[in-house]
Amino acid sequence: MTSQFSLKNTGVRRIMEEVNEMKKDPSDQYHAMPLEDNIFDWHFTLRGPKGTDFEGGFYHGRIVLPSGYPFKPPNIYFLNENGRFEIRKKICLSFSAYHPEEWQPAWGIRTILEALISFMPSKSEGAIGGLNWTKEERQKCIKKSLSYSCPHCGPIKDLIPEECIVVNEDGKEKASKNKYADAIAQMHFHAPGSNNNNNNNDKKKPSTTKSPLKANVSKKKPASKPKAAVVSNNTESKMNDSNLRRRNVNNNNNDSTSNNNNNDNNNNAVNDNTGTQQNNRRDDNTRPPPREFTHRSHYGDTSQSNCGELIIMFFASLILCVINFIIMRKGYYLVSNMFW
Repeated sequence: MTSQFSLKNTGVRRIMEEVNEMKKDPSDQYHAMPLEDNIFDWHFTLRGPKGTDFEGGFYHGRIVLPSGYPFKPPNIYFLNENGRFEIRKKICLSFSAYHPEEWQPAWGIRTILEALISFMPSKSEGAIGGLNWTKEERQKCIKKSLSYSCPHCGPIKDLIPEECIVVNEDGKEKASKNKYADAIAQMHFHAPGSNNNNNNNDKKKPSTTKSPLKANVSKKKPASKPKAAVVSNNTESKMNDSNLRRRNVNNNNNDSTSNNNNNDNNNNAVNDNTGTQQNNRRDDNTRPPPREFTHRSHYGDTSQSNCGELIIMFFASLILCVINFIIMRKGYYLVSNMFW
């Protein structure tokens, strides 16, 4: 089976592990195995869940794994009529290729089969590949499934082992706990327009908050006071007004005196600033002029040169003149002897 596939591939190793796990721990509710020439193409058979319109039927389909499995979800097809899913058409589920953003690498073939069985009795709600046939039509599909045969797998009825029934002490059937219940709870159908329906339901809810205008209207008016009390309140208000006026006059006087003091302080500050500016000008006039830059030779200042250096230079130039004179004289004699 793995002769043409490399075991170094992560997907191939994961598929072989699931094949071995299916053989070691078979289920009486489903059967799944890959094809001999392509381990990425699985064929499965499901037993109809009890207490539903599918009880007693056998439903066959394909799980086509991608090359990036288990990091990418598979495509799921049903091959015989069941009244719940369309045949030979991709099914839109949270664990199918329609929604790769919701796929989890921890999910495998066994998890997918358990989820399909749990979703059989549910409504399609407009999901892609979903059907809502009547109970009578689904009963007809059950009869057809008993004689359905796959060209690769043979009669699907013989693929699933006999169902094991566990009975309690009371003689009733014991309900077995599904260990994949947590993973199945994370899977769900994607019906178009589900978000819009939720938004419309939210809009239909009446608002429970009361408007502030109605709240103000509902308040009771305060009871009117007697006339005597009104007269006394008026006299007290007049006395309070006169006291406030006196206080305002005193405060204004205090403010005017404080403003005068501030003006005097500002004038003093201005005078101090002008005095400092005048003093700075006087200091600028008394400063000595800047020193001029004088050029200095390589040997120092020319005004302070040594007399010995001048004498040496004089005698050196004199000796050079004498040597030039002698050379010129000798050259004249040589030229005259050549002609004469």
